[in-house]
This record gives sequence, C-alpha cells and structure tokens, in this order.
Amino acid sequence: IPNGFSPAFHPIDTSIARERLGLPEDAKIIFTLGGLFKRKGFNYLIDAMEQVCSQRDSALCFIGGTGPERRSLQGQIDQLHLGEKIRLLGPVSGDQLPFWMNTCDLFVLPSLSESFGVVQIEALACGKPVVSARNRGSEGVIISDEHGLLVEPADPEDLAEKILVALDREWNREAILTYAERFTWENVVKEILKLYAQLK
Repeated sequence: IPNGFSPAFHPIDTSIARERLGLPEDAKIIFTLGGLFKRKGFNYLIDAMEQVCSQRDSALCFIGGTGPERRSLQGQIDQLHLGEKIRLLGPVSGDQLPFWMNTCDLFVLPSLSESFGVVQIEALACGKPVVSARNRGSEGVIISDEHGLLVEPADPEDLAEKILVALDREWNREAILTYAERFTWENVVKEILKLYAQLK
C-alpha cells in the first residue's frame, strides 16, 4: 500500500505558477526536492545538466532542500559555470511547494536510494512527468513510460539523455493525473481498510 499525497497538490496553470514565483514563461524548467545528502544524487543531476544545457539553452534547474552537501553542490555548479542555469533554492515552504511542482516541465528524482519518494506522486498529482533513478522505490511509482522515465542510478549521461527525451515529449497530462488518483489519501485509506478487513 503506497503513501498518499496532500490535496494541496493539484494542477495550477503553469503560467500562473511561474508568474507567482517570478520565473520566465518560455523556459524549460526542471525541478527537484530533497535533503542535500549524498544519497540523493543531486551531484549527478548537476553533471547531467551540463549536457542538457549545452543542447537546450532555455533549460533551467531548481533544487529545493537543505543539508550538508549544499556547499559541495554549489561548488560543483560554479566549477561547471552553470550558476545561471542551476539554482539551489534552500528550504521550500509547504505553501510554496505546490507552485514549484506546477511551474516545472519535468520533476527529476536522482536519488540512489528511496523507500517510496512521495515527491514523485506530488509531481504526478500536478500533471507533471517524472524522471527518476532506479532506486528500489521509484520503480513502484513510475510503472509506465506514460508517466515518466527511469534511468540508471549514478549515471549522468543516462540521466541527461532521459531529461532531454522527456523535455521533447508531448506528455498526456490527463493520463498522468488519472494515474495519480490512485495515490489520493482517500484511495490509499480504502486499501488500508481492505487489508484490515482481510486480517480480521
């Protein structure tokens, strides 16, 4: 039985979300969120963005979260001269997060290890496709390439390739939203109650 997502996560017009956050309407925006720890794999995303940005001048990447790897990640961004393309946001408040999910073209989860990864279903609930590393948790969420793409972990080249494919694809937003419905708390609770009934 999976985790569920908060009702706060629902589709908002992308142009409205970008206006709220002061982001360019014509950019290709990649968003990710998590603690800035090594296992989250953000360093591989930054390496991948070097290739992505060389092929998509309009690409921007925003990384939300705090943690001990922040200085190292910023150093990596600076070394690659990607300061205008990749931004470490720091903490993203709960009231701002739905806007960030809706402002992006693509949510990326480069984690090397995840038990589930609720942020993925939050993105899906906003109608956004997901690119995630195979990390033992994401395989249970991204079960079809209608909703996202899986990549090899710790592989910036594969990650860059799949990001570029995802940015170019015309995703079926309604199919993503329909799939995300299975992760509403209402439906998750039904599954929990069904299990309890079987165990009586």
